[in-house]
Parts: sequence; structure tokens; C-alpha cells
Amino acid sequence: MGFLHGTHERISSKADGLAPRNAGTSMGDVVQEIKERTDLVELISGYITLRRAGKNWKGLCPFHAEKTPSFHVDPERGFWRCYGCNAGGDAFRFVERIENLTFIEAAEKLARRLGLEFVPRGGSPERASERQRLLAVTALAERFFREQLARSPRALNYLRERGLSPDTVGILERFQLGYAPGGWEALLQYLRAQRVPVAEMERAGLVTRGANGLRDRFVDRLIFPIADAQGQTIAFAGRVLDPEGVPKYLNSPETPLFNKGRLWYGLHLAREGIRAAGYAVAVEGYIDVITCHQAGILHVVAGMGTAITEAQTRALRRYTDRLTLVYDGDSAGLAAALRAGPMFEEAGLDVRVAALPPGEDPDTLVRAGGAAALHAAIESAEPLLEHRIGLIRQRYNLLDAGQRLAMVREAARAIAESRSPLTRQAGASRLGEIVAGLATFGGVERQMDEQAALLAEVRSRTLSGLQDAGRPGQPGAAPRQRGAARRGPARRETPKGAPPGGPDGLALAQRWVLQAVLSQPEWLPALRERLRPEDFPDEQCRRLAMALLGNNEGESAEPRTLLRDPSFAEEISALLVRDEASIDEVTFQASMAFLEKRAKERRFQALQQEFDKGTLSRNDQRYSEYLQLVRELKE
Repeated sequence: MGFLHGTHERISSKADGLAPRNAGTSMGDVVQEIKERTDLVELISGYITLRRAGKNWKGLCPFHAEKTPSFHVDPERGFWRCYGCNAGGDAFRFVERIENLTFIEAAEKLARRLGLEFVPRGGSPERASERQRLLAVTALAERFFREQLARSPRALNYLRERGLSPDTVGILERFQLGYAPGGWEALLQYLRAQRVPVAEMERAGLVTRGANGLRDRFVDRLIFPIADAQGQTIAFAGRVLDPEGVPKYLNSPETPLFNKGRLWYGLHLAREGIRAAGYAVAVEGYIDVITCHQAGILHVVAGMGTAITEAQTRALRRYTDRLTLVYDGDSAGLAAALRAGPMFEEAGLDVRVAALPPGEDPDTLVRAGGAAALHAAIESAEPLLEHRIGLIRQRYNLLDAGQRLAMVREAARAIAESRSPLTRQAGASRLGEIVAGLATFGGVERQMDEQAALLAEVRSRTLSGLQDAGRPGQPGAAPRQRGAARRGPARRETPKGAPPGGPDGLALAQRWVLQAVLSQPEWLPALRERLRPEDFPDEQCRRLAMALLGNNEGESAEPRTLLRDPSFAEEISALLVRDEASIDEVTFQASMAFLEKRAKERRFQALQQEFDKGTLSRNDQRYSEYLQLVRELKE
């Protein structure tokens, strides 16, 4: 479908990458067609759960950790806003932030959702952005790998041995499994036949260049495609089939598409399962994930490396606030997760650890005992800190007094790392129970004395952290939400009459004036007649006022044009995405009068300071202005 035909209008330079279908189509028309046809609630619901709240929708913000929804969506106006972290914008800005895309890439993605043909400026339909080209190359590689799997009895037999029968309806198709053949140049030759430039093969991480020239990155490996949250394949992982081959697993390198620290394997397939179960299960292996899904356990994902990152916790937090780790007991991944307790707390994740029998992993557990075996392990999962304390206890010989003290000190340090006062208190209580249960001391009196000494050690090493909890900058302090102290949470307000005095009144007056003009453009001439951009002290409000008023008539913009400009989406969302009544004319006029008076007060104070310093004399032309302000402010 072509873009709309219309006249040129002022639009952000962000849209300069959008090319019209013909010379008469404006950049504003391109953006406007995408924006008008995008269902913002449907778009955002693909990432987080939204619930209706009056005329708007609400949910947990995907851009910061929170337990109470402060993320608002206004589908009528096409904007969203979070009053916890002050993020906001339109459909373009949401996709930019959540997918880590440029504006052009976000516009391309939104256009594809609508079935629109997208043409970058200076290009043609055949010349897409780099991201789109690399996605296309990756899709070709995925098709090649899948075709090769069907032709490889060896790879298919390996899957059968792992309990992943090719005959299982849908499981191989669901995860798009494939096979990279030997020979070092099979994929290279295939992509060359498809006329893919070598540079794009390299940028997609599919081939490598070394002493022997170009070679396939994946050779004789079972292939696991890695998808982003929307299900687009962006990378691959290869599991070696030769028992002597190394490394056992090989991932794609970091590319413009792939950053392993931001992804969970299988999340695009597990999202609905996570929502239905109310929590996510994290395992370590790709086959662990597939085995669980084959058994009907659909809320299972896997990390992309040893350590879980902050970006991964934020990605998971969009769907749930509960996570159960089902890792091998001696794995490096579990050790890293146990140390990441403070990060999980800051992300708002309640993390538990399911202990597996020695030598078991989720794959072997499910194959031996079915889904019930894994569910039983999950049901017995312990809070992360409690599990960590138990593992610390197991490493020490508690028959030795020195090791008893060393155990208490290490466990107390682990407790003190927590940023949650409640978690610290629970950890201290648990450690106290362990100490009280030690009955290996010689003699009753000695036992009581040592228990008392160890309990005192527990208290001394954890109590200071508990007392400091809540102080900004302390390890136990709850993280302050950016902007929360300055702006506060969203409040339902019914604007009526003049704003109150003080800083709050000034902030309200600026917002009400701009909100009124954006909602009712017929009031713009009154604004242009009475106020100037510098009469808006707030930086964001002044930027909008500058666009509406300009330095002269030719530089000003109409409200309907400004609403289409993606570079103003964040500021406009802060004004319009609110549960409050619309601004009436009385409030609009009173707010403008309030801003006029405050502007005069600021000008008077500036002239008064000059007068006091002697830089403003009675002969100065500005002295008449000073006297006029004195008279007006006394009225």
C-alpha cells in the first residue's frame, strides 16, 4: 500500500529517513498514516499486560521495576506515559525503547505490522535498512539449516536420543531446529547462490574470515535459532554432534541484531505460558527448554550465558514478578545467580531456587519422571537467599569451632548484601535457627556460650544493614525511582479556575495552558497574543511553547502538526495521558494570567537586582519598565 498524498508540513528531522512514494507525499503523512492505523493498546499488550482504567489502560512499566502500575496508555490520543520513571511517547517511541531500535527501524517495524510498504529516504523498496537486510539474511540461513536437518539421519538420530522425536507434532517446527553440515563452506555457498553479499554474511555472524579464507561459523552442529521477543530469528546457537568436538555450544557473535545479555532463549514462545502460570522458570540449556515445552511446561526459558544480566531481568519483568531457577546444583550459572540477589530485588523479582537431585538437570528429570517430576521440584523451591545460606552451611565442617565461626561470617555477609530489610530479617532469622540447632559443642555451658557468641556475630553483621535500610545510598536502601521525588505519582485532577500559588501552581499553569491548546487548537491565537516561550520556565514545556509560538509566525506550528511530530511525543504524552477532566476556558484564561504575572515577577526581580547593584539607573530606558512593573504587581 502506498503512503498518503498531501502537502508538506513541519515534521521532526527523525522522520527524514522516511521516503514518500511520490514527490507530493510529505514526511508528516508517512508518520501520520502509521500512527493513525496503529492500535497502541494492541501494540503494547504484546509486551506487557494492560488493564482498562477508565478511558485509558494501565500496566506495570517495562522500563523500570515497579509493583504498582504507573504505566498509562491513552489509545484515543495515541500516547503512553509512565509516572514512575517519566518515560513517555507515542507508538514510535515505545518500539524504539523496548526493542532498542533507531527511529527508522521502529517505523519499519510498525509499517510491517500494518502491511505497509516502507521505503527509506534515498532508497528503494529493494534497499531496506541494515537491520532488515540482516534479518533477511538470517532468515535464509534458518531455512537452509532446517532443510539440512531433514536430510541428516545423524542429526535426527541425536534428537531421538535426547527424547526430542522428529515425530513429535509441532515441537521441531515450534523451535525451528536445524542442522549445519560439515565441509566448512555449505552455508557460504548457499548464501552466495542467493546473491547475499559476503559483508552481510559476516555482519550477521554466519561466516568467519581466517587463515583459510571464508568459512562457515557453524559446522556439523545441531542448530537452535535464537529469536527476539517478537519471534524474529536474530542469531543461532550450535550444539556439536561429535563427542570430541569443542566447544560443546557455540553462539553467534554479537551483531547489530544480537546482544546475548538482553535475551532469554524461548521467551517469545513462553510469554503466554508465563502469564498463565504467574511465574517463569529459568533453566540453563536449550534442550532443557525444548524438553519442558514438549512435556507441556510452557513457562520455561533459558539464559544466554552464565550470568543473568539486568537487561534480562527487565525483559522478564514485563511478564511476571516471580522467577524459579532450575539449574544443576554445581553449575556456574547457579553460583552467579545466587550472587545476583540484590539485582533481582532491584528489578522487583521474587526469585526461588529448585534443588535438583545430584546428576540431574531439567532435561533428564522430565524424561525420567515426566512433567510431574519437574513440578515437584518447583513446588519445593526455596527463596534464593535461604538456598544460598544452605549451600554455605554445607561447605563447612561444623564440628570445628573455627569453621562454625567462618560459616556464620560468610552467611552474614551474604545476608548483608540484600537491599530488602524484610529479606535481611528473614535471612538473619534463618541463620539464627542454624546456629541454635548446632549441638556439637562440648558441654552444656560451653554450648550455650558459643551459641550466644555466634548469634551476637549474626546480629552485629546484619543489624547495621537493617538499620541503614531506607537511607539513600546504603546497600539496603530501596532504589529511588528517577523523577519520582520531583514529579510524584500521577494524580487525578479536575482543573478548575486559577492554579494554586507556589512551584506546584507554576507547574500546573504551564501544563494546563499547553494541554488546553493541544486539545482545543482554537485557543492557540489567544496563547500567541499573550505569552512567549520564555514565559514557560520548565524546559519541556518551553520546548513545546517554542514550537507552538516560534520566534515569528513562519516558525510556529499548529497543534495538529505538533501531535504528529515524533520528536515531541515524550513531552506531549506528559500533558495528555492523564485521568483528569479537560481544561475549560476559564481555567485556560486564569492559567495564562498566572503565567503572565509570574513572568512579570521574574522580570521585576531581575531589574531590582540590577538596580541594587547600581547597573540600572534612573536615566536607563529600562527604568520606565521597572516602574511599570511595580505598578502592575501592586494591583
